Amino acid sequence: MNLDSKANADGEEWEENTKPMVTLTHCGKLGDFVYTWPIAAWFWRTMGRRVHWVLPRGFGPFPAVVSLLWLQEFTGAVTLVDYQVRDYGCGGQPYQFDARAAVARAGGPPVGRDLYHLGLRHYPDQFLTEFQAAEHRLGWAPDWTLNLAMEATGVQGYKRPGEPYGLPLTPLATEHLNFPKAWRRIDLARDVVDNARQLARSEVAAHCYYSGMAVVLYFARVPFTLWMPPGAGALDLYFPDRSRYELKVLEEAVIHPSYREDGPEA
Repeated sequence: MNLDSKANADGEEWEENTKPMVTLTHCGKLGDFVYTWPIAAWFWRTMGRRVHWVLPRGFGPFPAVVSLLWLQEFTGAVTLVDYQVRDYGCGGQPYQFDARAAVARAGGPPVGRDLYHLGLRHYPDQFLTEFQAAEHRLGWAPDWTLNLAMEATGVQGYKRPGEPYGLPLTPLATEHLNFPKAWRRIDLARDVVDNARQLARSEVAAHCYYSGMAVVLYFARVPFTLWMPPGAGALDLYFPDRSRYELKVLEEAVIHPSYREDGPEA
């Protein structure tokens, strides 16, 4: 499945597209993948090179995150390929595969010389972006901000506590936890960008489990409440800037029945 180049998707040619794209692959999960986006930002900022993302179509969150990828200035192409991930115990494994052949079968843009398979070679021992970059001695952009294109929603900026936009919303939560029944939940049938925008404009607060959606909000610098379950990885590995969220620690992880490890919010 070739989701085309940025030039064709936008209906115009980009001068920068004369530079060869860098190909980055990832096998999930969603949060682990989003942690690689500052690496893509580094390629764009330092070299003027966009990224051709190659992602296994069988992992549920990847088709749902494509529209959000296209909002990032570093994306030049996205190709969903037929590659079967066998295990998600430590990110998607195995995360190295024959991307050139997979892209050719999918009809995507040719994969050039610069191809990097990003993923978790073992459980991380440093901030996850830095950890994934280090395997290939790549840089990353610490000050990068994920673009949600909030102007498309008619709301300028993000809601802060005590600054409601007048939207009739109760606290909005991700699907992982059995939050109070009175709370609204994001709709997993929608794209990641739609759910992220809804969380960003929540009247009271956005509540996230240690999940992929929390990573999206973290990099978008959207205020949210992070619910940390017992046994979760250290905050410094995943959410080091504590000014971006309010932390609440769970005594036990009560997972919502609808949660699936390979589902749209993983």
